[in-house]
Amino acid sequence: MLRSLVGSEMCIRDRTFNMFLRLGYIFLRRKSWPDAKAVFLRACELFRQSSYAWLGIGISCTRMGDYKEAEEALTEANIFDPLNADTWGYLALMCLHDNGRVIQANQALREMFKAGVEQVELLEEIADELARLGKSEMAETCYRKLIEMFNGGRVRNSLTERGSVHLKLAKILHAEGRLAEATEEYQEAHRFAVSESERDKIKTILETLSSA
Repeated sequence: MLRSLVGSEMCIRDRTFNMFLRLGYIFLRRKSWPDAKAVFLRACELFRQSSYAWLGIGISCTRMGDYKEAEEALTEANIFDPLNADTWGYLALMCLHDNGRVIQANQALREMFKAGVEQVELLEEIADELARLGKSEMAETCYRKLIEMFNGGRVRNSLTERGSVHLKLAKILHAEGRLAEATEEYQEAHRFAVSESERDKIKTILETLSSA
């Protein structure tokens, strides 16, 4: 009888925990960061060893700009699952937003690549932030990784547009004077552009490069 009651309580706890996790990630998709954080904290109360719950808290705090708490949560997530690429990715993004901590971000980014990148939107966001901070070499590495993922057919149902990735990489190469490489990327950007106006802009750049 007692064993049956304990088993029943554990089953209820597991169902409640899974419900909190699902609800938390729904709030994340809706960008309801405070609600997501609150729900993930409830999940952690039920199962403190859940890397997914800690990751959810870390994502929520990162989006709200609470980088100290975000780092603590993401570190906890990492302890319970050191092979989760998303955790490493959000650690990298958090470090970049937190006063441009590039060295730590680079370390996290390397671990993200080792673990196997899956979230192309996250990797693109990291690349864009690196480019904004003037870290062209690191941004180039990320953009090339994204293109590799497109080439390998690993990008499905993503908001990331292949043409925009080629265009961002082309602009970095162009700024560095690597004109031959930039031309190749502009050509790919033109090929995958999603609008006629975008194709026209890229065509103008290519004509300027060819006449230089």
